[in-house]
Order: sequence, then C-alpha cells, then structure tokens
Amino acid sequence: AATPTTPIRIPKNAASYSAETQDYDLRSQINLQLLDNGHIHTIHETLLHALHAHPSDWPSRIQAHALELLRSGHVTTFPMLMARVLADIKADQKNPDRVGGTGLALPAVVIEEGVRVTRESLEQVCEVV
Repeated sequence: AATPTTPIRIPKNAASYSAETQDYDLRSQINLQLLDNGHIHTIHETLLHALHAHPSDWPSRIQAHALELLRSGHVTTFPMLMARVLADIKADQKNPDRVGGTGLALPAVVIEEGVRVTRESLEQVCEVV
C-alpha cells in the first residue's frame, strides 16, 4: 500500500461544476491519487466481482450480444462493435423493460456497489472545504 498523503482539498462549489466549468487540474490530481493509492484497482475488482456474482450473468450477456452483432453483420469492426454495444446498454439502462430490449442494463445492485466503493475511495483522498 502507498503511504498516506494529504487529502486533496475540494471546494464546496465543485458539486455544481458542469462539463464546461470543471477543473481539469483538480480532476487530474484526484485521478492520480486514486491511481497511486490503489483505489482504481479496488474499484475495478469490486465492480468485476459484483458483476460476476450477480445472478443475471451480465458479462456473458454482453459477450453473447457482441457475438450476435458480429455474426449477423450488423457491425464489422471493433470500433463499430463497441459503439453499438455501449449504445444498446445505454438504451436498456434508460428503459430496461422496453419491448425488444436486449436486457443489457447493468443490475441496480452492481451500480450501487460501484457508487459505494467509489465514494469510499474518494473520501480517503479528498477533503471538501
């Protein structure tokens, strides 16, 4: 484990930042701390475990969907495949019960676990002032 560091000081108004007003230097500092202190690995492993432990077997559904897209000729390149799979996930995430949906929405419990571990990691490297 890395040695403890001084928390990154985050101004309270950062909560209202938008894509246009975000502080890229602050974002880089946070990302660097998360990487240096092993939090990114922890977040990744937690999400991976949650996905594989969930009874929906989401990783296998994604793989099967990708293979079907390739075999059917709907996509022919990796960039096209990634764009289509991500679009299908996003569509199902917005409306998981839609007719003709591919069932690719992330399970809510997996999202909640991802938010929890990410929040815990951020609390260890950031301080709101």
